[in-house]
Amino acid sequence: EADIKAKINELTDEQRKGKSANEYYEQMQSIREDFTVFGLSLLEKPEFTHFGVLWLIPLLSGLTALFSSMVSMHYTRAMMAKDAPGQGCSNNMMMIGMPLFSLFITFTVPGGVGVYWICSNLIAVLQTVILNHMYNPAKIRAQAEIEYEERRKKKAEDKKRLAEARADHLRGRPQQGG
Repeated sequence: EADIKAKINELTDEQRKGKSANEYYEQMQSIREDFTVFGLSLLEKPEFTHFGVLWLIPLLSGLTALFSSMVSMHYTRAMMAKDAPGQGCSNNMMMIGMPLFSLFITFTVPGGVGVYWICSNLIAVLQTVILNHMYNPAKIRAQAEIEYEERRKKKAEDKKRLAEARADHLRGRPQQGG
């Protein structure tokens, strides 16, 4: 507290906007309380050296990132007919590497960022599942193939009727149906 107030006192009066170091410090403390959840300040960083409750945030962030990667990979593999050669190793490295990177980064930033990533990962999983359920690429592809086959058959039938109509016309018979 004393160090913070000393640094604030080093500021010019214009920079402090006429507030004393005590007023600034009290304002900082009131803002700090706004970022407290269940008595846990989300402005603090989890420490590698000190195990505490804040460790849950990076761990959950890493786990939800891994879960999000796994769900995304599941739907991507289901969509592709066969895996492209050499992509399996690259995909697995990304699936493991990115959550580990997320885990590392959340240890270096305030806990609030980790909470944001946890929520973001959970929303991404939910979004992926819902969209793949609503717009399943395999179902859409199957429906498109059925529609294409129907159009192809209709076109072939139309060509056949047109050829018959021309043949009838050349033989001098009147067309049927109009």
